[in-house]
Amino acid sequence: MGAILNTIYNHYVSTYRPPSASGGKENRKSSPTVYDAMLRINKESPWYLPVRNSQTQGYAVLLKEQARSLHQTISSLGGMQDHAAISGKTPYSSHPHLASVRPGQVLPQDAQPLELEIVELASAQENTGHYLPTAFAGLQAGEYSFTISHRDMRYEFQLSIKAEDTNRSLQDRVAKLINSTGLGIRASVAEDGDYSSLRLLSQNTGRPAYQDVQFQVSDESAQPGVVAYLGMDQTSHMPTDAHIRSQGRDLFFSSNQIQLQGYSLLLGGTTEPGQNLTVGVKDDLSSLADNVGRLLESYNSFMDVAGNGAEPAGRRLGQEMMHIASLYQDGFASLGLSMGRNGILAFHSSTLLQSAQEPDTLRAGTEALQDFAGMLYRKTGQISLNPMEYVDKKVVAYKNPGKTHVSPYAASAYSGMLFNGYC
Repeated sequence: MGAILNTIYNHYVSTYRPPSASGGKENRKSSPTVYDAMLRINKESPWYLPVRNSQTQGYAVLLKEQARSLHQTISSLGGMQDHAAISGKTPYSSHPHLASVRPGQVLPQDAQPLELEIVELASAQENTGHYLPTAFAGLQAGEYSFTISHRDMRYEFQLSIKAEDTNRSLQDRVAKLINSTGLGIRASVAEDGDYSSLRLLSQNTGRPAYQDVQFQVSDESAQPGVVAYLGMDQTSHMPTDAHIRSQGRDLFFSSNQIQLQGYSLLLGGTTEPGQNLTVGVKDDLSSLADNVGRLLESYNSFMDVAGNGAEPAGRRLGQEMMHIASLYQDGFASLGLSMGRNGILAFHSSTLLQSAQEPDTLRAGTEALQDFAGMLYRKTGQISLNPMEYVDKKVVAYKNPGKTHVSPYAASAYSGMLFNGYC
């Protein structure tokens, strides 16, 4: 049953899941909290008939994913913890094609700009084998074995070569054999006319500690074997670390995704020798506008789903969200926010510029927005746990109060198991 449910969810999530709202990864320590919450909901919920309507199933998955996306966005802005989060600093890069800042990153108020010279990018190891005639074979039929040493582990591979095998079929088989193990090396075959070569590329970048290479390939026997014949041990590109100069220091990183003095950066190229780029923080008003824009974009995407439920239970959710937003309309006005009939929020930056001249008004608006974000944070957490609350279901039986127990219920198929991939 679990495998069937997993297949069903993978179909719906591949169709309906929105892009992630945050570059950060959810904390795995939240897994016990999610588990305990699911058990509490389960114990008190009545039994329902399974929901078999495909439209309803798709709506439940999409609603859950959009709720989680909005939840992540609010979490990246500080959740319910800090009223200064909405007005926190947002970073920028003077050369985003060379060093881009992680989307959705919010920095503390005392964040300082940083000058960088990118000398070299982190790169992977690549082994390029001999280019051999594709239609011929140079190895005798028989049993062969070779070893790949990777991350202090040794992996032994065995294969049989038949008399009818060609160089190309042998290269394809070896590539398939290596790729099927998932050991962190991608194998492929490159063609050049009537010749082909086996290529091995490490998935990790950078130089390992106390080693020059990510992996080594060798034949098991002393006589020439598959490795020597195909040239699998020929390293065409050595792995390198990312090399950065900043504030008079030389810094090295094994990946092009780096953390440096509070900035999360993705390196995409090198600077001209002796030239620097700047990563810094935007001014207060620009940072506030960015944060408000991010929150509204995620909220409006959620409302597009919540307000389009085909069933009464789904439409109820849209009305609930509109009611929550209406509680803060007075504070929203000072930030240039207005709510449409369908609950969608619009942002007018000119009003925000006017409010910036009145600090008390601006502060009241940001506090109202933060309180609104806190309400959304709690609500989306509830929806993520049990999206089936907002679809129509047929009740089979109510549990005996005081004698409840954990048992399967409608949300289990669409919510409980989903957290296996997130926490």
